[in-house]
Amino acid sequence: MFLSATADDETFVWAILAKAAPLTIALYEGSCDEPDAAPAHELSGFDAAGESETLLDVALDEILAAGHVIKIHESESEAGEAIACQAIEIGNGAGGSLKDTAIIARNDDVLYRPLAGEESRLTLEARQAVQTGDAINVRERGEGWLTFPDYLIVRIFRDTDMGISVEGEIDPETPPIIEVELRGGTVFGSRPDPAEVAEQRVTITTAGAVITTTGTKFLVHVDRDSEATWVLVASGEVQMEGAGETVTVPAGWQSWTIPGEEPLAPVPGTRAMVEALFPEELPLLDDLTIDALEDEALLGDKTCVVKSPQGLRLRSGAGTSFERLESMPDGSEFRASLWNDDLAWTYGTSETGQAGWASSNFLECAWPPPPLVSLADTPVVRPTSAPPSIPTVTPTAATTTIGTPTPPPADSDGDGWRDDIDNCWLEPNDQADWDMDNVGDACADFDGDGATDALDTCLVDYNPGQEDIDGDGVGDACDDSDGDSAWDSFDNCIFTYNPGQEDSDLDDIGDACDSDVDGDSVSNDVDKCPLVYDPEQQDWDNDGIGTACDDFEGPIVR
Repeated sequence: MFLSATADDETFVWAILAKAAPLTIALYEGSCDEPDAAPAHELSGFDAAGESETLLDVALDEILAAGHVIKIHESESEAGEAIACQAIEIGNGAGGSLKDTAIIARNDDVLYRPLAGEESRLTLEARQAVQTGDAINVRERGEGWLTFPDYLIVRIFRDTDMGISVEGEIDPETPPIIEVELRGGTVFGSRPDPAEVAEQRVTITTAGAVITTTGTKFLVHVDRDSEATWVLVASGEVQMEGAGETVTVPAGWQSWTIPGEEPLAPVPGTRAMVEALFPEELPLLDDLTIDALEDEALLGDKTCVVKSPQGLRLRSGAGTSFERLESMPDGSEFRASLWNDDLAWTYGTSETGQAGWASSNFLECAWPPPPLVSLADTPVVRPTSAPPSIPTVTPTAATTTIGTPTPPPADSDGDGWRDDIDNCWLEPNDQADWDMDNVGDACADFDGDGATDALDTCLVDYNPGQEDIDGDGVGDACDDSDGDSAWDSFDNCIFTYNPGQEDSDLDDIGDACDSDVDGDSVSNDVDKCPLVYDPEQQDWDNDGIGTACDDFEGPIVR
């Protein structure tokens, strides 16, 4: 755990658990021995990685002066004593005072071997400084934390062995670059958001890849049998290089590579994508980390929102030619779990529970959900006994340079928008851009049917003829005039509700609106057998029911 002052007299609080759990955490005044009262400051709950990050609107000096402790409870409503408590002390960090780079044993199944020495087992919570040439071996039930002077932690899980190389001096002002040679197993890098993410801090090399990180939360797993490297990013981004090619893996995405081959293009970080590419080959994160990280939390479905004024069609396959299963309204939620090869189509579940494929272009998804606070640009100030000094800045007189006036940028289409910011710079337009792709509707044609989006009666359905039989401005290809769930372009009774689309005579006119249902050229109102083909209209017993459909059980009329 650590607390950090920000430039705006706020306090950033970060805490980490050995195992992710649905626990609550808060700041209390007093000591750990005092009974629990109302918390002085509520803190954010622990996330899937077992971390809590909160920005408090109070100066760090005030917290230190008042005397606070951090307590953890099983739930917000939990009464009685806290299950864990830690006092706030100057220089206190995860695992103890972090004055240099070290390995901390979270249990007694962590082995350490110095460059020139024998391998030994570290006792629980033992802290061993590391240097170039050292090696770490985490056994079957073990977990170790590789800690850094500025609270970056790389968690090392079961069946992992690695070598360590340190570049640069151990100095918080100029953090070293740590090179980790991962020969097999699983590691998870974690760093609080307010850290200076611009600097590369950790390089992980495997048999087939080099992974560089810039202040992220990320998982790297190396399979011992195939030597495949798996990278999953929880926040920030990492670069993975293999066979001379580099890919950037953003938050909520994942990639893989094997020795001698280029990394796969990143795909969304869901378990469904893992199974689609490597069926039954990559274990659950719960197993790889002995339940420290939850597979469902880091590799679960992604929450998406439909962004389409006309709604979004859910289809039976990845393409516009597949059957329409449902129309999802604008703003509705969609749970996404799988993407096709080019990521253009997303498989998931609508709010009604219907599963199917939807166009990715009209889904706004979170990978993963956005952080509670964003402090990427906030400098980190380590807690000290006195507030940091404020440097004196001497103002200088402003200078003015007079040069040749520069003509304003051109406006080629004369619509009042400069070419450099006009989303249709050769077509006068009002900058409307319904799919938010920075190409204006006046010159965009999303469905490729020859009608620009500004004029297209069906923005996402191919309809080159722009047919609109009811003249309501919505094309037949995406309109359902009678509300029977059959689009007008396929409905055999466009203005008559007939969800079953029955058509007895197969003349493409539904029975519900066909004047001659049986197709015998005799209209329904005079046809003696309206549902049976009977052009001769014979009625041998003269009962008004044609011979072709009479059961002859009634009275005979002569």
